[in-house]
Amino acid sequence: MEDKKIVVAGLICLDLTPQFTDGKVTDFYEMLQPGKVVNAKGITISGGGTVSNTGLSLARLGGNVHLMTKLGNDFFGELLEKELNAYPVMTTILHTDQADTSYSIVLAVPGYDRIFVHDVGCNAVFSWEELDYNKIQEAGIFHFGYPQSMKRFYQDNGAELVKMYQRIKKLGVATSLDMALAAPGSEASRVDWKLAVKQVIPYVDIFLPSVEELSSAIDKEYFHQLNQEAVKQNKSFAEVVSLEYVKKLADTLMEWGGRIVLIKCGVQGMFLKTASWEDIQTIGGGLGEQLVDWGSQELYMPCFEPDCVRSGSGAGDVSIAAFLLAMQKAYPMRRCVELAAAAGASCVASYDAYREIPSLEVLNQRIDQGWKQHPQRIKETEE
Repeated sequence: MEDKKIVVAGLICLDLTPQFTDGKVTDFYEMLQPGKVVNAKGITISGGGTVSNTGLSLARLGGNVHLMTKLGNDFFGELLEKELNAYPVMTTILHTDQADTSYSIVLAVPGYDRIFVHDVGCNAVFSWEELDYNKIQEAGIFHFGYPQSMKRFYQDNGAELVKMYQRIKKLGVATSLDMALAAPGSEASRVDWKLAVKQVIPYVDIFLPSVEELSSAIDKEYFHQLNQEAVKQNKSFAEVVSLEYVKKLADTLMEWGGRIVLIKCGVQGMFLKTASWEDIQTIGGGLGEQLVDWGSQELYMPCFEPDCVRSGSGAGDVSIAAFLLAMQKAYPMRRCVELAAAAGASCVASYDAYREIPSLEVLNQRIDQGWKQHPQRIKETEE
């Protein structure tokens, strides 16, 4: 199982991240007041999205990776292709004149959650039929990310997303899915995501959304309440949810046919829930049979303390990379979640997501040496 490739497909973009002055900004809204000049001290240009963040992090961690994506025939596309080719990965890159390469301007202001100015670009014209299924069949794990930002995958309430996972599940490959937030007022925001998730989850072996993404998809009414509370308290969404609520979301996914669910909760940590051992054994790619002691488990894991915080952009994607690779290497369940948290902590210490990520072995050593966990914990119950 260790030598099999992990295929990563889905959204890709070029991330442009201005670097602001160090220290916490006292008034974010005053800083971004219209007509005001905001000083920066450099910019980080890197790949973004699932394909770059999760895929290249897997390569940095020591994984055997195949990336599948689509780029425009433009300058941003050339930059991204050059970036992907700088890493020891296989690639299947489609090129198109139908749309430009996707990009994001990432505003990572110290002391505040990130703001993204995002152009989906040619991700909107990428289809499940364009994937190389012969290569996917050779893989151990197939991971896909950000259907909320890919028009072909969210149209008709996620019909193409379901078709893709049905086909790959039949190939006997372990399947993995990450989510994104649909932009408010966008076409994607009008999709019945509860129905889409309910339809696709039986074909997804490993589901890895953030609590914000999951809540917005399957519990929209309460999501809006929590979001308003977060704005009122000047906190991130993850900082106002309870472990009780996270468990409720995970329970719902299990009722719909989920097998392994890892819900990312930002600085609050992450929560793992698994189905029965009988269900775990149905996971493809040779993965299910080696997940000993994974049946019917729950585990909450706090974050590890980062060396510093420069940007949280891509931290969830990087956590996923470590989790998938650790599973493939048959690490014990708890260590897989610890490595996911450790990779996330390593990510936030850099302005880009993946360039400074150490190997899985280095992360292991640091955990074994007593890496201190973050003091912030998710609250147990609703107040």
